[in-house]
Amino acid sequence: RGVRDHERHDGADQRGHGASQLPSALDEGVGAVPTLVGTVVSFVVAYASIAWLLRFVAHHSIAWFVPYRVALGVAVLVGVAVT
Repeated sequence: RGVRDHERHDGADQRGHGASQLPSALDEGVGAVPTLVGTVVSFVVAYASIAWLLRFVAHHSIAWFVPYRVALGVAVLVGVAVT
């Protein structure tokens, strides 16, 4: 690998990396049942959150949301710049 390939940070060499380590993580980690429960709970919470947000946006203005997100984005950028 050349220096140019090493400097690339688009994740091309990392794709599927987690899936390839799943068997060893299940054997050495917390186990299959907790991993499955965590995955299912994460899916349900994410689905419910997105459904609620879409329903909220369909019936309410998001004018208050835009300044909040801009302020949060600025705060994150400042936080990253400071550290």
